[in-house]
Amino acid sequence: MYRMLIGSLVLFAVIVGAVAGTSAAAPTAAPGRVPSLVDPGWVAAHLAASDVRLVDVSSTRDAYAAGHLPGAVYVDWQADLVDPTHRVRGMAPTREQFQALMRRLGVRTTDAVILYDDTSSLFAARAFWIFKLYRHPRVAILDGGSRRWQLEARPLTTEAPVVSPSRYAAAPRDDSIVATAEYLVARLGEGVVCDARSPQEYAGLDVRSARGGRIPGAVNIDWRLNVAPDGSFKPVAELRALYARAGHTRDREIIVYCQTGVRAAHNWFVLKYLLGYPRVRNYDGSWEEWGNRADLPIQR
Repeated sequence: MYRMLIGSLVLFAVIVGAVAGTSAAAPTAAPGRVPSLVDPGWVAAHLAASDVRLVDVSSTRDAYAAGHLPGAVYVDWQADLVDPTHRVRGMAPTREQFQALMRRLGVRTTDAVILYDDTSSLFAARAFWIFKLYRHPRVAILDGGSRRWQLEARPLTTEAPVVSPSRYAAAPRDDSIVATAEYLVARLGEGVVCDARSPQEYAGLDVRSARGGRIPGAVNIDWRLNVAPDGSFKPVAELRALYARAGHTRDREIIVYCQTGVRAAHNWFVLKYLLGYPRVRNYDGSWEEWGNRADLPIQR
């Protein structure tokens, strides 16, 4: 009888173990600290994590609808990541506007947000800067975006996820990473001004505001110089040499601008998060403001 009882218990344990092994595993969590730049392998390994949210910031909604990373929600960079009430076109959303967007997307303050796009991380970098503007602690860019994801033959979906609204509470702005026109004017000649626009805009040949030209003393580093042919960021050593040749050294504060602060955010990300420069600001008004204000000095 004793042997029969032991045998029954062992058989029961084996059956329970087998059933447990075939049941769905509980969602895992991403590491506490998330690197600022992640590769497709990292994202694939954390797709099922309960605290990882993928945000697609591709150039158009049609691009998202044609196929996106599993579980990704879409953010329209031209509508969702701007303040439509500001007098200067393209300015970052207010704290209240950003908070409302996060709640609509179901993002929590504890989530690791992974941003990607279809344009060499141009719009992902702008979104990253805005997340950091409101001090979201865990945010990263998928290096190479959806293009690299597809080059590695990883799956896409056309199914939009159903999300539940969150109670996201945005932190106060981090003004240490943003510059205003007045801040810049007071420091002309002191720091380093980086122009992320095209060489034609920098020279005043491609005019997109009332005036063409550049901020006095600005050095041109077209944002496209940051990326390799496949859309991923160039190696750190190459980027360090690129900015060093332009006189952008770690001991000086660097203020980056473009037309509306989007391309500038790409250079800002490289300087601050890939090269580790301690003092880098994005002039959010950029040439959209500077070029349309007759009281601000320009250079051609």
